[in-house]
Amino acid sequence: MTTYTVNGGPGPRLHALVIGVGSYQYGGKAASWGTPLDSLLRELTDLTCAPLSAKYVARWLLEADWSTGPVKLGTVEIVLSPRTAVPWQADDGSAAPEQALFHNVTTAGERWFAQCDAHEDNIALLYFCGHGWGSSRRFLVMEDFGERPGRWTEHLIDFTETRQAMLACRATTQCFFLDACRVDPSQLAYADVRAPSLVPHEVPRDPIGMVPIRNPVFSSARPGSAARAEEHEITPFADALVRTLDGLGAVQRGADWEITTSRLPEALRDVIQWFGPAYAADGFHPDFGDRWDSTVLRRLSQAPLVPFKLSCLPRSALSSANWMLQCLQSRQTLRRTPESKEWQSDAPASSYRLVVTFPDRSHHRVTQHARVIQPPTFEDVVSVTHSPPQRKGR
Repeated sequence: MTTYTVNGGPGPRLHALVIGVGSYQYGGKAASWGTPLDSLLRELTDLTCAPLSAKYVARWLLEADWSTGPVKLGTVEIVLSPRTAVPWQADDGSAAPEQALFHNVTTAGERWFAQCDAHEDNIALLYFCGHGWGSSRRFLVMEDFGERPGRWTEHLIDFTETRQAMLACRATTQCFFLDACRVDPSQLAYADVRAPSLVPHEVPRDPIGMVPIRNPVFSSARPGSAARAEEHEITPFADALVRTLDGLGAVQRGADWEITTSRLPEALRDVIQWFGPAYAADGFHPDFGDRWDSTVLRRLSQAPLVPFKLSCLPRSALSSANWMLQCLQSRQTLRRTPESKEWQSDAPASSYRLVVTFPDRSHHRVTQHARVIQPPTFEDVVSVTHSPPQRKGR
């Protein structure tokens, strides 16, 4: 059992299911020959980034402060391959997460569904990192996929069916984060793939047989493309997800800062663009649900730190520029002495007085009295005017 209970009290809770599949017993060089699964299995190489990313997301969920929001963290279900020691709460006697074998994953899915179904104001959150297939109908590949090549849909999860089956869950806010490829192997095009759902519940349908979709899916790859990541590193998608939920997706509401479902797509896109520009063009892809209301995922009691980048026009002025940012609320001051590159740092979200001076008098001083720095990121280029050299008297 891999349920980590944080707050089991009454009231709405966020319940998360985190799956990281980094090893494939029957894939890669271990793939058997002479079966219809040959090419599919050979493509299933181990993914060192998958367990790292899943652990990163799970650890953040467990360690983040949920005390000030309307919905507290309830439980986190975690399954990982290869099996690994607990990377969090090392002194509480927690058992290591179970392996991401099909049976373990679907059992965790049943528990997760039951937890989410307990209250209509619950939030259901799913994060998956591993191999995936399908640009329209999507499949998630478990560690023991290919164990019996003659029954090749075993140990495969139909995520499209899962998303629809979750409509039977009373939790009205559901967010799915899929850190996986969306390619279409030729075998899928010619096969009648009938893989099971992660949650074994009937799909509710309206009177004319249509299936309503209300739950957004956030993907690390566009339809038909592969997700990009570096070996032995956290994926750009997992990194951006944690940064966004940690504060870069927040908007100010009075004295508080709130991270809402309506703000999430735009904020995630901007954070990925900032921290992983090489992955942004063919990466992040939100698939919106049909619910237009907004749920508060987290509430922060203080302003989040916002990454910023400041430069000069012309850029050559950077090498002689002194920078100052002074918060109009706290009077906290940030400074930087002349350097030949742009100024990159972090500042609490607020309004600032920006002053750029030039000790060598090469350019005129610039003062901007109220620059707003707010999540997710801030970038600006300050135009400066060249100061002609002073004539020397006789």
